[in-house]
This record gives sequence, C-alpha cells and structure tokens, in this order.
Amino acid sequence: MSSLMTGGFLVAAGSSGMAEAPSESSSQYAVLLNLSSTQPVGTQIHIQTSDGEEILAFAPTKVHQSIAFSSTALASGSTYEV
Repeated sequence: MSSLMTGGFLVAAGSSGMAEAPSESSSQYAVLLNLSSTQPVGTQIHIQTSDGEEILAFAPTKVHQSIAFSSTALASGSTYEV
C-alpha cells in the first residue's frame, strides 16, 4: 500500500523486492531507484538537477538495493542525475 505525500521530505533505503514509493496521487513527486546490485552501508547517493544543484546527498546506514525519495524540490518534466 502506497502512502500519500502532501509535503515534507522522505528518503528511505532498503531491499528492492518490497520497495514502494509514495502514491502517484500525492501532491508532490517521488522517485524510486532500484539499483542493479546490493550496495554496502555508507554508499553515497547523490541526486542533482541537470544544472548541478544537489537536492539529495544520503549515505544509508544499512545494506540497500533501492532508494525511495520524495521532496517538494522534485518537479515534473525535469531531468535529474543520480
């Protein structure tokens, strides 16, 4: 079951098998990154705009293969680099 995001900031790391992002009915955008392999504790995740503005810098404290991220900084039609 997905949850609605109507403000705030969410970042979560975990396994890819049960990963969920906030509902598409949310009032803000979200991304769900499923990585090709398991990443060790402390692996840095960076998401930035195409202009180089960093909107997320995160180092999970657990082994992970997926990242869910939602923020008012995400915009429709924009391009991001991970």
